[in-house]
Amino acid sequence: MIYILAAIYVLLCIPVAVVGTGSRLGFLGTFLFSLLLTPLLMIFFLIMLTPRRRPRRN
Repeated sequence: MIYILAAIYVLLCIPVAVVGTGSRLGFLGTFLFSLLLTPLLMIFFLIMLTPRRRPRRN
């Protein structure tokens, strides 16, 4: 049973790492931090810490 829960936890960390690919940490760093913290907390950090995109002025 514990192996199934661990596999689910790792599978939840992978999409978070894909989202973090464009960040400063990259895929591996985001994946490791989401393993250490939680995937939910890490996705919150990614959303809060990414800079806003400013619209282009012509």
